[in-house]
Amino acid sequence: MIYFSDSKAVLQGEIQLPYSKSISNRMLMLQAQAKEKLEIKHLSSANDTQLLQKLIGLRQHTHGLLRLDAEDAGTVYRFMTAWLAIQEGQISFLDGHARMYERPISALVEALQSLGADIRYTGKPGYPPLQIHGKALIGSRIKIHSDVSSQFISALCLIAPFLKNGLILDIHNQQVSRSYISMTLDCLKEVGIKVEESNHLIKIGPSKINESHYTIEADWSSASFFYLMAMLRPGSSLKLLGLQSKSIQGDAALMNLARHFGVYSDPVEDGILIRSEEIPQIENLFLDLSQMPDVALPLMLGCAILHPAVQFGGIAHLAYKESHRIQALAKELAKMGIEPIENQGIFSFRKSVILPQGIAMEFSSHNDHRMAMSLACLALIGLKIELDDWQCVRKSFPDFWNELHKLGFDPVYI
Repeated sequence: MIYFSDSKAVLQGEIQLPYSKSISNRMLMLQAQAKEKLEIKHLSSANDTQLLQKLIGLRQHTHGLLRLDAEDAGTVYRFMTAWLAIQEGQISFLDGHARMYERPISALVEALQSLGADIRYTGKPGYPPLQIHGKALIGSRIKIHSDVSSQFISALCLIAPFLKNGLILDIHNQQVSRSYISMTLDCLKEVGIKVEESNHLIKIGPSKINESHYTIEADWSSASFFYLMAMLRPGSSLKLLGLQSKSIQGDAALMNLARHFGVYSDPVEDGILIRSEEIPQIENLFLDLSQMPDVALPLMLGCAILHPAVQFGGIAHLAYKESHRIQALAKELAKMGIEPIENQGIFSFRKSVILPQGIAMEFSSHNDHRMAMSLACLALIGLKIELDDWQCVRKSFPDFWNELHKLGFDPVYI
């Protein structure tokens, strides 16, 4: 349990953001095939990235049957599934925590099996855990639906250069989180892999990785919580160190989106300076977050408090994250008298009470790092927060509580 409140002051200071977990994970998968040819600088300290690096190392240095535990890391599980399928002669049992057993993986497994991969479900069909017998895959043209997870497509793209004939992906249906697929393709190009895109096709030929050095940029998804803080506390001025305005991360679109809420972004030499002005009046605003799922929670929470009529779409995919984020957010908002309104996949909010200042409220993170960091920001509306499982932020932002302390928050760990 963590108990804390804020200092009541306008927020000012410098924030050291973690390096991008998403980019780090992609570059690690490429490094795993490049051997010594790819050097990565500023690898993320996030638990997910450290876990992925550990699992790759275990597989590379252990021969024969090996159990690998991806814990609750969805990206790690999906990327490892594809990579293990091409580790010739190695048999891996890929496991995870209980929540992982609820996250479907059949679309990725079926795509890999169509390439000749030897993968079997050891529990409920369509879900982890998996037994994977690595072998050489030839590659071909395959169809895959992208309406479940862009990570399935990214996982396939990351092994495509190492298939004998490469891979042509024929992608159908709505492309959720297309920005993350684009990030994957950008990472491939950075290390010398030729990528061709046309309409709904992605073509990646067999290639070798160039000897190269790659520096990871700061994480835009983690920046979203400080945009929420600035949104809730007008007059704030925060420098987000290491953040780049010209970024391969789709969440960099937050710079323009935040202007709706009176938060402005100025690129400076060592990051992005964000400043908030008075809370604006907003009418008839609809936000499609299908390309920015990792910033959905802080944006939706901020609007539930300040702009409940703002409408959100493209968020159905939040059901497949570390928690069922739509249900989890609804449960926590209900404690404050705020009710989500859903109409054909479009969400807004209804407030039924005005909270008194200074009261203590208990919230649950639902074992979800982004829930925990979003809920922490409620201290800025005068609440004293009691939050369970505060350590779950290690998944993406291990120093989050230290950064809040620098801004004047007063956490007490129980």
